[in-house]
Formats: sequence, C-alpha cells, structure tokens
Amino acid sequence: MKIVIAIVIFLAPVVLSAQRITYTDPEQADGRRTNFDVIGKINGNFLVFKNNRSESAICIYNSEMKLQNRVVLSFMPPTYINIDFIRDR
Repeated sequence: MKIVIAIVIFLAPVVLSAQRITYTDPEQADGRRTNFDVIGKINGNFLVFKNNRSESAICIYNSEMKLQNRVVLSFMPPTYINIDFIRDR
C-alpha cells in the first residue's frame, strides 16, 4: 500500500496541471489609489474599468493581457459614489 501511495505522490506533478495565471504590467498612470473593476470578456478581449484620480477609462486587453486599447470616458464626472455595469443583449 505504501508503494502505491509513493507512486501516486511522485507521478501527480507530472500528470496533473495547475491553473495558469496571466497578469498585465501596470500602466504608468496606475498607482496605489487606482480603482479598477473587471467588466468581463467580449470577443476574446477583457474589459477593465479604471479610475485614476479624476480620469476614468475602459482598458481593453487581449487573452495574453497585453493592452490593446484605452478608451477615456470624458463624460464621467470626476467623483462618483458607485458604478454598475449592465450587459445589454
């Protein structure tokens, strides 16, 4: 019985795999006080809402978490209490 357990312990790392974590490097404007919210995934791209000081933007990242586009939301007020994102079909 001990041999079977030893074989399982030694083969487990070879056979099993863990999840892969991918992250992006912070932008130059990102700081400790940057608020962000992951909106979701659309057409293989991840959408992230960011608020730096008084500027709001939606950043679009590809599946490797490389920044594709940054859309500044000029219509957003400089301060707000809460933001909710609603998916429209």
